[in-house]
Amino acid sequence: MRTSYNKYTVVKNSFLKYVTILLLLCFNIDAISQQKSVIDNFPSVNILESNCPSEGYFFIASNELVSSNDSNYIAIIDNFGIPVFFRIMSDKVSNFKIQPNGYLTYCTGEPKKIFVLDSSYNNLDTITTVGYELNDADFILIENNETFLLAYEDRFFDMSTIVTGGNSNALIKESVVQILDANEQEIFSWKSSDFFNILDVNEESPFVNLISSEIDYISLSDIEIDSDTSFLISCRYMDEITKINRNTGEIIWRMGGKNNQFTFINDDLRFSHQTSIQKLPNGNLLVFDSGTLRENQKSSIVEYELNETTKTATLINRDAESKNIYVQENGGVQQFVNGNNLVYWGNNSPSLIEYNPNGTVALELDFSGHSSSKTISKSEWKTNSFTPVVDIINFGMWDYTVFRYILVLKNNSDNDITITNVTNFSEHFYIEESLPFQIPAHGTKNFNVCYYPEFLQTSVVTDVLTILSDSEDQRIAQQVKLIGYRDDFVAPTLTIYPSNGTENVPIDTALYFIFNEPVRFENNTDISYSNVSDLILFKLNDENGENVLFNAAISSNRDKITIIPENILEYDKTYYLALNGTVEDYYNIALGSDKTSTFNTNLINSIYKNDEPEVDIFPNPTTKLININSNSSPILEVKIFNIHGQLIQDYPYVTTNSVNLNIENISKGLYFLQIKFMNGDSSTRKIVIQ
Repeated sequence: MRTSYNKYTVVKNSFLKYVTILLLLCFNIDAISQQKSVIDNFPSVNILESNCPSEGYFFIASNELVSSNDSNYIAIIDNFGIPVFFRIMSDKVSNFKIQPNGYLTYCTGEPKKIFVLDSSYNNLDTITTVGYELNDADFILIENNETFLLAYEDRFFDMSTIVTGGNSNALIKESVVQILDANEQEIFSWKSSDFFNILDVNEESPFVNLISSEIDYISLSDIEIDSDTSFLISCRYMDEITKINRNTGEIIWRMGGKNNQFTFINDDLRFSHQTSIQKLPNGNLLVFDSGTLRENQKSSIVEYELNETTKTATLINRDAESKNIYVQENGGVQQFVNGNNLVYWGNNSPSLIEYNPNGTVALELDFSGHSSSKTISKSEWKTNSFTPVVDIINFGMWDYTVFRYILVLKNNSDNDITITNVTNFSEHFYIEESLPFQIPAHGTKNFNVCYYPEFLQTSVVTDVLTILSDSEDQRIAQQVKLIGYRDDFVAPTLTIYPSNGTENVPIDTALYFIFNEPVRFENNTDISYSNVSDLILFKLNDENGENVLFNAAISSNRDKITIIPENILEYDKTYYLALNGTVEDYYNIALGSDKTSTFNTNLINSIYKNDEPEVDIFPNPTTKLININSNSSPILEVKIFNIHGQLIQDYPYVTTNSVNLNIENISKGLYFLQIKFMNGDSSTRKIVIQ
């Protein structure tokens, strides 16, 4: 339901509106308590790039902390890095994820145990292996509540009989796959000692020493259910993926390593010390290839088309190599239904990248300055602890009065729930409610969500309302998407980089269409990953020239298109870049600016000039201050936007050639400076706040 009333009736609530915004910019510090908030223990998450990533939430858990002063945790975070669940843990954690049977699980403790949570984050059960030491690399709880576990079995062996200098009483860490029924009784076990030989290991592995007193020659790193009668395991130190009959335990086939049975087509590299495997719906196999034993160490994701009859593995894609990141351990990949790939990079930076199917970046996120997560997954998720009656509030077109929507929250638990805070990004949305407030057990609570876009410069604004219930060691939150419109009679503008007439453009450059507001197709269709390429005309020489192959991505705020050539451009050539067709803003006003650019290339990493105003920005990266010096016209105004196009800070009426800005209250991450000059020119530059 939505009501409206005159703006002058909400003067008394303006303080609350601005407090809400301030709290967000200050990392959601609890407005009620002066004590340290639970969220102060949450890692700083930097969004390095965001181009319409897939819906869902990331499941992360601290397996390694950078500082001993920080706290271990499990968390569920959104595409903005905001936690909708966060719990402080006493020890490091692995494999926090949603299982096929709908429950949440994670592994922690010594000895290790698997903890099972329901959708309200209540502990339901603990699971561990029967008779063996649990291997926390992976575990699966399927729909019938059977549990697939990995484990170790210790045995002693005289290695001197097979290796010169071997230990006569070496401890061998054999691997076990154990399946438990719903009552946690063993119904199946598979032992490596029955099927593998110690010398199946890749003896070049830096993690295996065959003359040491303890040897893990397999390192099971993943398990994947292949069918009702078989499963796959990743034998990392053997460079092998093995398919096993879950009824008999017999090996069906072996792929990679010394006992390889497959012919690899179009792939001389194969995979080296792989960490994760995924059987895709089309039958293909997705592998995270660590690349450990290659001279040029860098990790990648590899997709193979398998023919299990002829034993062939045809390379479909090898991606993510361009990042030049080597993951020694704890890397992995997950493919979503829409074809996007989530790649997580262990303790490297960035922590994760979500790729579109064409290899462009949908989201790049980093929290490596605080911690690393052994595995990361992404899934649709919503807690049942308390729930809003709607997921999206569309306020429609603003009529110059304050719109109020009465949002109803329902408490589904047996205890009262305290809502400690409500946060959002934009000043155009706010709430009318004193915080904190309680929702009685199995009761409801109503409060007003308001929309008043008096200073909105564009025709549409989107936001996320995060409703928080924080306690001493835990956060539970729900989110509601917000969208509002307002009249806007000014046509959107487009700036193309490199701009028209630019010379000496690097041949490895990326290209950009930057709009001053969100845009869409003229038929009111949103621009997305799947159709953004239709808007781009990229030619050699001129509009009649040869097509240049490229991939493209649209920013989450739909005001920036990134164009990445499939191959580096040719040296000393002329290129033609144009907007192909017409776009409009969300008030149906068509683009009114020039839509073409012709530029020339030069060597890689050359500095190219364009017709932007000359301006110096330093230091960059920065921590507390940013200095801006104009070498031409005096500066009129400076605005700082985050990567989602949301205004973070505005410095109007500068009217000098030099300005020093205090940015110490702005969160770490990538931002855009929009600088307007008194002669009418403008410039947009990237800055990194550390």
